[in-house]
Amino acid sequence: MRAAEIFSRTRSVDSFNPDVVLELLSLANKFCSGDMKSACDAYLASLVYDMERAMLLIDSGLDETAPLLVAACLQVFMKSYQVQFTIQVQMAMEVDMKANTTVMLLERLGDCANEHWQTQIAFHQLGCVMLEREEYKRCPKVLGGCIRKRSLYCSGEEKMMDLDTATELDPTLSYRYKYRAVMMMEENKIGEAISEINRIIGFKVSPDCLELVLGFQFPWRIMKEL
Repeated sequence: MRAAEIFSRTRSVDSFNPDVVLELLSLANKFCSGDMKSACDAYLASLVYDMERAMLLIDSGLDETAPLLVAACLQVFMKSYQVQFTIQVQMAMEVDMKANTTVMLLERLGDCANEHWQTQIAFHQLGCVMLEREEYKRCPKVLGGCIRKRSLYCSGEEKMMDLDTATELDPTLSYRYKYRAVMMMEENKIGEAISEINRIIGFKVSPDCLELVLGFQFPWRIMKEL
């Protein structure tokens, strides 16, 4: 195909009409040409500026697994069809939770959400996807919360490993410090337990932390008087 030959020399598809670029996109998938697919995907995505274009190109984007094109189409849909967009995201997660397209859709869903709770749900789902992909550095706070929740269903060393990872990703999570403090109290390490709780109070004062400090200090004072 002459267009493919031209791309191999120019590394650009900007001079082609959309129908030719769609053919190149299909060709790139068939012959596993990542550079050509990326160029076609980005070019077609730049053409999506209204509902008509989005409706025209969404099927090709899905068929050819073009994440930028799909995301651009869904961003247009989202302005009028928030519910349908959410369903599309759920379908993408069910088909392949770890796919780049799924990540792109969730990022768009979070950016375009109309309500704060919709943003929270989108980024929570994104955190779950990143956890599955083992990409712990991309969404630290979201992933920290997800790993902390997973730790609730673990015990022993596995629980502590999850809590340590969650705290590394988001140092403001207090559960890990409280859990370690309680474990230290059970081992009669009262001073260390109080120090652990004081680490939380340094950046987050909450009633339950203050209650723990008071609870720990009472036996500590008794021991010092003995």
